[in-house]
Amino acid sequence: KLALNAYRQARKLQPNLPEILLNLGNIALKLSLLQEAKNAFYALLSLSSDFTDQKQSDRYQEQAHLALGELNLRQEKLLAAHHHYYEVLKGSPNLVIAHYRLGIVTSKQGKFDEAIEHYNTVLKSAPDMVEVHYLMGRIYAEREQYQQAENAYQRVIKAKPSFADAYERLAHLYGSWGKYQNKALELARKAVELQPSSAAYLNTLSWLYYLQKNYDRAEETIKKALSLESNNRVFQEGLKAIQEIK
Repeated sequence: KLALNAYRQARKLQPNLPEILLNLGNIALKLSLLQEAKNAFYALLSLSSDFTDQKQSDRYQEQAHLALGELNLRQEKLLAAHHHYYEVLKGSPNLVIAHYRLGIVTSKQGKFDEAIEHYNTVLKSAPDMVEVHYLMGRIYAEREQYQQAENAYQRVIKAKPSFADAYERLAHLYGSWGKYQNKALELARKAVELQPSSAAYLNTLSWLYYLQKNYDRAEETIKKALSLESNNRVFQEGLKAIQEIK
């Protein structure tokens, strides 16, 4: 906040200095002052055509478009975010962060093939980027491409054994796939071990017990989930279904 106030004062003295606008926008974005950030970045874009140094102009344009892409993504303004990230790619067609964020944007838009293309571009430069493998796994699972999803989640677990969500998602995948029931339970237990306060993980573990007809353990586990989120309708309905079948 002190830095933000300092840059506000600096802008009053030199309203068209690009470094001031860039830093003001970035700090406002960190503080979630989105309108102030937006104003600063658009002011920076309007200045970029005045630079005599083309490389400097391109650098400021790229940073402003990246920031505006993030800003609009936060607000779920997907078309605007898509536009700004594509503006970045015009000048830097292989920039990893732009492809990564476009993967997120296009996935949210339901354009899964395009999202996979962007993620694959990221992996060419950063093959061990676990977040990308994880997000690709989510897409493959959504499309019931179970083998591809399994491979993606396994890469995540191998690269980052503490990534709890990958264990839970792979466990859920096996449950939906109807394969490796004992392995699914093992993975779900590992997720709960890594994050014991996750009600969602406990719910998945309860569901897997239910699929194996171990209704006592299913009931015990869903009650733990409800102790963390007592008003969760899904958990309440799950408990009711377990008790009815018992």
